[in-house]
Amino acid sequence: AIKSFKPYKSPGMDNIIPMMLIQGVNTLAPILCRIFRSCIAFGYIPLSWRNTRVIFIPKPGKENYFEAKSFRP
Repeated sequence: AIKSFKPYKSPGMDNIIPMMLIQGVNTLAPILCRIFRSCIAFGYIPLSWRNTRVIFIPKPGKENYFEAKSFRP
């Protein structure tokens, strides 16, 4: 999945740009895999992984911006 990332997209809330993951996939994959498997084994999800931020961008030319379909995330 990492190799399918668009490399120059903006970073997420973690401030990690996709290019960092793409360039370091061979080193990071085993480490991330170990972290994810441990989370599953212990049934623990870090609080910071539970947060997200969605910014709704208005679609141009819509008459009514009171409807969800007038925006894109």
